[in-house]
Amino acid sequence: VEQGLVPQEGFRPWALAVTDGNTVMGPSLSDPKDCELMMIVGLPASGKTTWAEKWVRDHPEKRYVLLG
Repeated sequence: VEQGLVPQEGFRPWALAVTDGNTVMGPSLSDPKDCELMMIVGLPASGKTTWAEKWVRDHPEKRYVLLG
């Protein structure tokens, strides 16, 4: 409101979701060594996206985020 924005009816700030118990906390990675980045390089239409989507689907425990 201070910035000129008026919340819609029924709006509740995200911070209240934690106190209401409406959140699911994800895993916390305590060590950067637990993180992983993969970059795929190849010619157009060579199957990169198909391979990446299958890899993400086959490894749900890794919680990959597919970009691109």
